[in-house]
Amino acid sequence: MGRQEEDWDEPWTQLGLRFYAGGQARFVPTSIDILSVSLIPKEAAYADADVGVSPTFSGNIQRRALYTHAPARLEYRVRVPDGGRFDVGLGVVRDEVPVNFAITAQPLGGEAVTLLEETYSDSERWAQRSLDLTRFEGEVVSLVLTATSDRVGTPALWVAPTLSGSRSTRKPNIILYVIDSAGADFMSVYGYNRRTTPYIAQLAAEGAVFEHAYSNSSSTPPSTRSFVTSLHDSVLGGTGGRRLPEEAMTMAQHMRAAGYQTAMLTSNPNAGSATDRGVDTYRD
Repeated sequence: MGRQEEDWDEPWTQLGLRFYAGGQARFVPTSIDILSVSLIPKEAAYADADVGVSPTFSGNIQRRALYTHAPARLEYRVRVPDGGRFDVGLGVVRDEVPVNFAITAQPLGGEAVTLLEETYSDSERWAQRSLDLTRFEGEVVSLVLTATSDRVGTPALWVAPTLSGSRSTRKPNIILYVIDSAGADFMSVYGYNRRTTPYIAQLAAEGAVFEHAYSNSSSTPPSTRSFVTSLHDSVLGGTGGRRLPEEAMTMAQHMRAAGYQTAMLTSNPNAGSATDRGVDTYRD
C-alpha cells in the first residue's frame, strides 16, 4: 500500500507483512513459511445468513448487532410499558454504500406511525437513537424495522434494539471494576502502611472484603477467563491467550439471561476481546 493510514481509499497494489520476535526468541534463527494470503471483504462476516447476531466493531467500539441484508423487514409485536422507549443503534459496513433505516409503530387496528427515517453512511461510528413510545403506553403495537439500499444485499446493522419503560425493578446496577496486577500486599485496604487505596477502602467500609481471595494465575489472560466463567483455567482447556470454549458460560451471558444489558470497557487487550461473549457494548 505504501502507507499505513486507516482511511486509505485507493486501489491496493502491494501488501507488506512484517514479522517480529521479542525476548530471547530474537536471538534464535528461524524461518516462516507463508502458505496463503486471503483478502476478505467486510461483508463476508454477514454472508452466512439472511439475518443474525454478530459482535461488530465500528471505530474502536464493538457492539452486538442484529444484521439484515437490504432490502429487509423485521417485525416485533410488543406491549408498550409505561414510560415506553425504544433504543437502537444504527450501523453500516461501508461509507460509500449508505443504508436507509426506518422504524414504524402500528397499534392493533390503527394506523402506522413513523418513528424514524434516516439515511446513514458512517462506518466508523454507531448512530444511537432513542424513540419515544409513551403515546402507545399499555397498547400492543407492531414495531417494524426496515432497511433499504441502492446496492441490494448491503448489510444493515441494528445495534442492541431495546424496548424499556419506567424503572420497575429492584435489580441494582452492577459494576465489576478490575485492576490488572494489583497486589493485595501493596493495598492499604489490606493493611499496607501507605494510604494507597483510599477509595477502595471507602467502598470496603460499606460492603464486604474477601481476605483470602486468590488469582487463578499470575498471567492476565487465564486469570481473566477464570473469573468471568468461575472455572479454573485447566477446566477451560488451558486457554491461555485463546478464546473461551463454546461450552463455557461467561458472567455477561448469565447477566443478559437475567435481563441486564452488559458492557465491557478496557484498556488492556489481554483482558478484553477473548472474554467478551455476551457483552452488548465492548470498548477497548
